[in-house]
Amino acid sequence: MAQSKTVQAWIALGSNIDPRRNIEEALDRLKRFCTLKALSDFYRSQPFNRPDQPDFINGVVRLETDCPPFELKYGSSGFCVLDVSIRRV
Repeated sequence: MAQSKTVQAWIALGSNIDPRRNIEEALDRLKRFCTLKALSDFYRSQPFNRPDQPDFINGVVRLETDCPPFELKYGSSGFCVLDVSIRRV
């Protein structure tokens, strides 16, 4: 059986709907699969071309994980753990 490789990942977090609760919940969920290594400051930003929406709160978390992107997003159950977009750069 092949051994999993631990990798670093940076995940952007943001919300404009109850942002404090949603970001805290996302961090709690990430802790189930990852080791959180650093957390950026969070910033308030206005929605682009959407003046009728509330401001966003945005930040970034650096983590270590041996989960592939699909499992990080959906967990081993196949149900969505985080409502995120994952991009490899």
